[in-house]
Amino acid sequence: MKKSSEVLGLRMMGIREGMENGIAQDFMIDTDSKLVKYLILKSSTGYGFRVMNVTDVQAIGADYIISESIDNAINIYESKEIMEEIEKGFFILGTTVLSSSGDIIGTVSDFSFDEKSGQMDVIMLDDGNEFAADKIATLAGKMVFVDPSGKSIAQMAEMNAAAAAPAADETPVMEELDPEPVAEAQSEPEPDPVVEEPEEIVEEVIIEEVVEEIVIPEPEPEEEAQPEPVVEAEPEEKSALETESMAFLLGKTVKSEVVSDDGMFRLEPGTELTQEIINLADKHDAILTLTLSV
Repeated sequence: MKKSSEVLGLRMMGIREGMENGIAQDFMIDTDSKLVKYLILKSSTGYGFRVMNVTDVQAIGADYIISESIDNAINIYESKEIMEEIEKGFFILGTTVLSSSGDIIGTVSDFSFDEKSGQMDVIMLDDGNEFAADKIATLAGKMVFVDPSGKSIAQMAEMNAAAAAPAADETPVMEELDPEPVAEAQSEPEPDPVVEEPEEIVEEVIIEEVVEEIVIPEPEPEEEAQPEPVVEAEPEEKSALETESMAFLLGKTVKSEVVSDDGMFRLEPGTELTQEIINLADKHDAILTLTLSV
């Protein structure tokens, strides 16, 4: 097993050519299998990134990441398929860890994994706590959802639904009651004769009511509530891949139409990319899509 902190900064070496081809910068994790799929390598010359599948890693030592050939490190901008995979992938370092009960546990600062299969072993938090990778329920957005029982979010939802549904055996059964015998009709007794009582003489008494005027004091004007100060949210820290991609795009010209997933960001072909346009693309999660069009 290797820790991510032991791999970051190492140079990739192709043993066939005896040459280097990039420096380990980050890790892309497949959200379905929860395996480390790609090593993200920063180009040693200028801007740009390369990716290498973990299955192409022969060994990771103290000084180098060894692969059969430098050709196993592919330029990320030259493959549309890999760009789409990277866009859907998960970058776990620096993400927030949330328990299945809704409590924030901490932030991922490191993790260990098998350098040949990509299987994650343990995630390490900034407060020193550790969780086995099989306790990860879901990787989504920039959140790691952890459940101590190791169940996925879908499994927990099914269990909650099953617990809420009443069992078929518990349905109450109504017992059939025997009809009560009907008593035979009896002859009604004749009513007693009505004796008229003498009318009572009621004297009318007039009571004068004295109503005192009650003065209700006017309510004092309430003090206007002072608005609470608005605390601006701290901007999310960007990964090295996002920072380098934004720098790479500055000054480039868009070759094809760009539309973000939410439809709120659109660029026409021939548009020259300024910092303002790049920041707007980042706001609508369209940096990688924009990179494919230049």
